[in-house]
Amino acid sequence: MLRSLQPQRRYTKVREEMKNKWLVGYIGALVMIFSITFIFFVKHHYEKSKTSAVLAINTKETKIEPTATAAPTPISETPSVTVIPFVSGSWPNASTTGYPHGLPNDTRPPITLKKYTGSCNITGNNTIIDSEELDCTVLINAHNVVIKNSLITSGAAQAITVQNGSVIVYNTELAGKNSPESAIGDKNFTLLRVDIHGFGDGVSANGDVAMTDSYVHDFFKSETSPPPDGTHNDGVQALAGSHMAFRHNNIDLAFNENSSFMFQTDDGDISDVKFENNLVSGGAYSMYMVPSNGHKMTNIIFINNHFSRKYFTTGGQFGPLSIRDDVTFATASGNVWDDTGAPVK
Repeated sequence: MLRSLQPQRRYTKVREEMKNKWLVGYIGALVMIFSITFIFFVKHHYEKSKTSAVLAINTKETKIEPTATAAPTPISETPSVTVIPFVSGSWPNASTTGYPHGLPNDTRPPITLKKYTGSCNITGNNTIIDSEELDCTVLINAHNVVIKNSLITSGAAQAITVQNGSVIVYNTELAGKNSPESAIGDKNFTLLRVDIHGFGDGVSANGDVAMTDSYVHDFFKSETSPPPDGTHNDGVQALAGSHMAFRHNNIDLAFNENSSFMFQTDDGDISDVKFENNLVSGGAYSMYMVPSNGHKMTNIIFINNHFSRKYFTTGGQFGPLSIRDDVTFATASGNVWDDTGAPVK
């Protein structure tokens, strides 16, 4: 009997030991799962807290106003040129304008031109073109461009077109090959000792223009180009704009149309314009200043200009002046006939 019970007791003990081991294992597994869960929870909470803190800092930083910095200096759209004083009684001509190339009475040292190989579309600010020969229309799409001591030849278009920028042109010749257009236009440019010829018009000026000691002559004349009725030649034409000065220029217009200076407000007001000590010849009227389309012409300085009888005894075919009464002058005096010095009325 005792022998028969002993294996049963041993089996029961083994089973209890296995049960205890399983329970311990189960508890251990629970502890491990709990520990892992706890660690994950703590880590996740820490990362979330850290992210929240960073977001809070960033949100706070975006509310801080940046330190103010000085605005960049704006680029001048109207370049300035030191004007060499002119000799009283001496008018600009082929020997004193354009690029120096040894013409009689030209006291400037002659220069030798190089064939220009660059782009005719100027896009770099402060570009300088010096002693170059160009055969194209130069497009100005940059600020403070300088063209000096050069020759620009153009076919059916302008020699220089200012599209978006500004340019100084001096000691330079603009030669048109029977172009019906103006030699240069339309705003933000300065001309000094420029020789212009072979174009339908000399200069198209519609604001921020200075022209000094320059010579416009030998215009291209056509009855058909541009359509419908050909060229209407002007030395300087303005249809709108302000801040313009024309000083000591020689506008030699051999035809009976239109004018050496033709200012008419077709496209807008014209104001702050100075005409000083210019020699004008020919045209229907040598000087034409007529407001139109309801626009005004104001603050005009018109002093010491000379009117030539080179082509017509009356200056222009119909007279020296056509100026409407509603033009407002700041000053108008000293305007005379070039041959006699008598006042022009």
